[in-house]
Amino acid sequence: MIKKLPLLLGIFALIISPAHASPWTQKKGEGLAILSANGYTAERYYDNHGDLKKQSRYRKSELTPYLEYGLRDGLTVGGSVALDGVNQQGRSHVGIGQSEIFARLRVLEQYATVASLANILRIPSPTSQDVLPVIGRDTPDVGLQFSLGRNVEAWGKSHYATLESAYFHRLGNPHDQVVINASFGASISERWTLVPEISTTRRVGVSGNPRFTLSAQDDYDLTTLRLSGVYALTDTWSLQLGLSQDAEGKNTGYGTGITLAVWKKF
Repeated sequence: MIKKLPLLLGIFALIISPAHASPWTQKKGEGLAILSANGYTAERYYDNHGDLKKQSRYRKSELTPYLEYGLRDGLTVGGSVALDGVNQQGRSHVGIGQSEIFARLRVLEQYATVASLANILRIPSPTSQDVLPVIGRDTPDVGLQFSLGRNVEAWGKSHYATLESAYFHRLGNPHDQVVINASFGASISERWTLVPEISTTRRVGVSGNPRFTLSAQDDYDLTTLRLSGVYALTDTWSLQLGLSQDAEGKNTGYGTGITLAVWKKF
């Protein structure tokens, strides 16, 4: 198991990013199930010029079940559902947020390097967009993602690095998005892996009067730094604790987040 751990964690490392981000595919008939609980809070936000402004405290709690399965060698399908609860200025809103389905196709596997392409569909939220704070979006997004991963041998241990780039066409009013993620999984002991990550979202175009709701409905730029510790309980069960900090952005919140997750390979 330990020799395989870096590759398995390559699938798991980006739990608090879009879960389809991994370059690796599942073997035929095998899969991965993840349940993550996320919390986020922000008392400031970036205006449309990137300057920080004060706001009333915004809180978001999210429970995200995720599943992916190997249909055949080199082809993995999966999806996730976000169950959200948000609170601001004494108003609360609970419902289904941004859900996703995807198909990931491996296009390269050579030595320690793997590359894949994924088609991604972000599904509109059935939750009312007229209730504040807003949850999810009322129109779908369609994306194409290229992911690159590599296992790295260093300091007597196996590690991994990933780089993902995606373009999302957003139907409705919001502009399209480019999303880039990079991570490094450092095996610091037999069962512990430390995963620093940087994730950035960039809007393609700017509205004349951009909407600000701290939701996926907005046009925004955002760069977030994350650090996770992953502990392998057994060959199939692992636990994760992750922390995140927004680093820069426009028309979005400036906050911190925490993730607790459990995953199982089957």
